[in-house]
Amino acid sequence: MVRIYIVLWLVLSLSILNVNANESVPSYVSDAVPESIVLGKGRLKVLFWDVYDAILYTPAKGYSSEAPFALSLTYLMDFAGKDIAKRSIDEMKDQDWQDDAQLAQWETQMLATFPDVKENDTLIGIQNEEGSAIFYYNDTFVAQIDDPEFSRAFFGIWLSNKTSEPKLRRKLLGEYQ
Repeated sequence: MVRIYIVLWLVLSLSILNVNANESVPSYVSDAVPESIVLGKGRLKVLFWDVYDAILYTPAKGYSSEAPFALSLTYLMDFAGKDIAKRSIDEMKDQDWQDDAQLAQWETQMLATFPDVKENDTLIGIQNEEGSAIFYYNDTFVAQIDDPEFSRAFFGIWLSNKTSEPKLRRKLLGEYQ
């Protein structure tokens, strides 16, 4: 009986890994993130609303904040780009980024970067080897911000231990489906 449970657990585990490994990785992501795979994915829900689906692409060896990775957000509702930038700044402040001049500069950069999004639009942010943040909107390049501190603060919204959404973080890191 125990063998049956072990076999079932292995089959289920391998099928979950296979789903992630076989998921399509955009070419610009695989160019920036060598040997990229889908490490994890999850949905952000706020009260009764589905906000976006998130996917974390990492090298096959796994996630490191120091290595290249990409985060994809496919929106499930419409948002103005200025609201995405404002919310990002609020989240950064909640993670102890308190330099007002730096936050104002980052907000200006994000206002110039983030378009208004409609349902099913996708924004992908890539942290490259140098620590720059590169952004794509529906597979079209929109901007690059060459500031490793910005990248740490921005991607930390989802990936730091201080995230406001720890359950989504665990899903993105592949800790549970």
